[in-house]
Amino acid sequence: MRLNRNVITSSLLLLTIVIGARSLRSQTTTGVLSGTVTDQSGGLLAGVQILVENETNGAARTVYTDAGGRYSVPNLPAGSYRVTATLPRFEALVRQGVVIPTGGSASADLTLKVGRVGTEVKVNAPLSADPTEVPTAQIDNVVNQEDYTNTQALSVANIFALSPGVTTQQGNGPRDISISIRGSNAQQTYGVRNLQMSEDGFPVTQPDGLGRTDINDPHAYDEVDVVEGPSSALYGNYATGGHINFHQRQVQGIEFGADVGSFGYENDYLSMGSTGEQYRWTGFFSNVRGSQYTDHTNYDTFTADMLAGYSLTPKDRIVLKFIDNELVTQLSIRLSLNQYQLNPWQKGCASLAVAGCASVSLYENGFNGTKVSESADEAELGRHDRRTILGMRWDHDFTEKTTLSTQVVWDDRDINQPTSSTGVFEPVPSYNMISDLIRHGTLWGVQSTTYVALSFNYENYKEDSYNLTPMGNPLDGTVGGTTANLFGNVWNSGLRARQEFLLAKKWTAVVGAGFEHTGLAATEQNYAYPSGAAPTITTIPALRVYNEFAPSGALRFQATPGLAVHGDVGTGYGTPQSSNLFVTPQGVYGNNTQLKAQTNVGTDVGADWKPGSYLLLSAAGFYEWFHNELVTQSPGVNLQSYTYNAPASAHRGVTMIADFHPTPKVLPGVRFRVNYLFDRQSYSDFIEQLSAGNFTERFNRDGNLIPGVIPQSLNFRVVYDQPSGRARGIGGFVEDVVSQGFYLDNADLIKAPGSHVLNANLHYTPAAEKSGLLSRLTFYIEVANIVGNAYVSSASNIADSLNSATGAENGAATLATTGSIWAGPPRTIYGGLRFWLRR
Repeated sequence: MRLNRNVITSSLLLLTIVIGARSLRSQTTTGVLSGTVTDQSGGLLAGVQILVENETNGAARTVYTDAGGRYSVPNLPAGSYRVTATLPRFEALVRQGVVIPTGGSASADLTLKVGRVGTEVKVNAPLSADPTEVPTAQIDNVVNQEDYTNTQALSVANIFALSPGVTTQQGNGPRDISISIRGSNAQQTYGVRNLQMSEDGFPVTQPDGLGRTDINDPHAYDEVDVVEGPSSALYGNYATGGHINFHQRQVQGIEFGADVGSFGYENDYLSMGSTGEQYRWTGFFSNVRGSQYTDHTNYDTFTADMLAGYSLTPKDRIVLKFIDNELVTQLSIRLSLNQYQLNPWQKGCASLAVAGCASVSLYENGFNGTKVSESADEAELGRHDRRTILGMRWDHDFTEKTTLSTQVVWDDRDINQPTSSTGVFEPVPSYNMISDLIRHGTLWGVQSTTYVALSFNYENYKEDSYNLTPMGNPLDGTVGGTTANLFGNVWNSGLRARQEFLLAKKWTAVVGAGFEHTGLAATEQNYAYPSGAAPTITTIPALRVYNEFAPSGALRFQATPGLAVHGDVGTGYGTPQSSNLFVTPQGVYGNNTQLKAQTNVGTDVGADWKPGSYLLLSAAGFYEWFHNELVTQSPGVNLQSYTYNAPASAHRGVTMIADFHPTPKVLPGVRFRVNYLFDRQSYSDFIEQLSAGNFTERFNRDGNLIPGVIPQSLNFRVVYDQPSGRARGIGGFVEDVVSQGFYLDNADLIKAPGSHVLNANLHYTPAAEKSGLLSRLTFYIEVANIVGNAYVSSASNIADSLNSATGAENGAATLATTGSIWAGPPRTIYGGLRFWLRR
């Protein structure tokens, strides 16, 4: 199956001709707009919406003032901006002509007047009003579109390469990226768990804790916020690693774009939007396809992403969100370390004809008996998934200081995934409701922001697993016998509260807490097909209830306008999945009633220093105590493995970001960017039990590094953007992306190799004040992995094992034959352009 599309061709050639005939001028060096908002009496105003719009191309950004009335909008390209400040019951304030100089910053302090009774404040309807998107004093990073817009933004991995503390692995498909914040999701090699995700404040993580980035095209977003560390006090269940919020671009007019690249890569996309006195809407549509670089990885995906807001009255606003994604992709097979070293991109493996080919073992008749080995191509491995999300939020202002927001989200995930020797059909409809009250004002005589929320979500699922059959086509329904049915539901209901205080002019304190009640009610039916006998079905019901509590606290000190010091203590929790409940610690079918929720307590201390426009330095240290991590354990010989709580582990490390302009006067276009993560995670209380043959052995893993966690990662980028002259607008960068090798097993016997990936980019971006054809065109060309070496883009954990004849633990040589690895792309070349129209 392939999706309909209109392929944009010859665009890069046309752009080359145009650029050859015209001189180029532009500016991409960015600056910061900041300021303080007060009322006429000098009182600091929290929660003021600050809308910053480029007066040339209409690009818009929205932020909100904190408890101290402060706001900051980073990474703004040089140019002229219109700044609009709005707060219910105050008159809107518009300031035009605020100039961000080349490589510099600007300040705009604003004073709002109280509106007359009955005054209708006509302003652009806010499209993202999530008050908790960047919690005060907690470690957070913002990646702005200007940092990746002129790059090969195939997936969100290209965004998070610029966010310290975040690592990614390739998942099951071209844009399925497993995201890990400080190692939180490192052992999950498809989808996203152990952190919450949202888009424009609407949740895109389902109630079972699974999120997927197939729906995310980086071209759709203006910026992405990353909140690091345990955050369940604010974001609820599964926020043990933090929270990510994607902000859709606010487009004025119509914009066309096309990217092309090696291995048949094409992305045609369209952005459009309009703004009126009482409304604003924006839409994004893309079709991405290609063949990738590993055999049997062709893909085709379509995404629609829309956001609209309308002011019903001066006190009431409606915001709508719609996302739809359809994905059809082939999937290759994970390689053992030995296979990766022989044939990393599986060339010639369509029929297992060469050395180093991975295979799956399938029942010849689809049920039992003789098995045959097939390649990914022969077995037709792949995915055909559909995801649809529809959300609505209503905001009502009780007073100028108090707003009630209520939102409902319907989220349906419909999958067909023959990814190994078995596959799965599963519709997963769910809904999510949250109602929160926000008050900005004074409490006990000090400026404060109060946040209280009630939430409820519910998910229903029916998963049918089946055997694949040789030479069948599982995506078209040609499959073997059913292996299991899993059906049931999960629900979460919670209460959250958060209070921010401006204790003094430079001090902000935060306290918060969250409580959540989670229920899992499910039934699993397992099918067996003994030779010469009738099939058997084993039915196992399970019902579990969890009640979790998460407190938090934080403190921020704004020592100078350019220096802030902050620290926080946060907690997180993540309840088990239904599939964890059907085998007891005795290794037999039954309700695993001893299984607990995994929890963590983390503390962070950091500082952000910006002495001038030439330097930004941010660093933080973190330490987390993790308890009851969910792992798989053997109960003994000839028994089924079950899910077990590893009692304790410790996670500690450092994150750092530096943005340095070393020669602001001599060579103002030169810029160095560094993102660094040091992450050491180890078991502090874990006994692993292994079984094989007639042997069962126990091994103390205390002090061992936790598998799947990258110990150190570094992104070092040297940027040059020509700030003046005939070549103004041309820029580029060279970067080195470094990942240290990491262990794949609990015994720390085998490692995935580390990597250096060198990339180079050349781009053109028009200046804000430019007119004519070139003012509407941007283009780039990029070479990724210049050296062309193979490297590991994803590696799943490998289970340690025993020698069935001797009972001794098998060594690295045995583990090196177990499938785990996908190779990253070889040398690839990408190019792209955008063309936009304005009303």
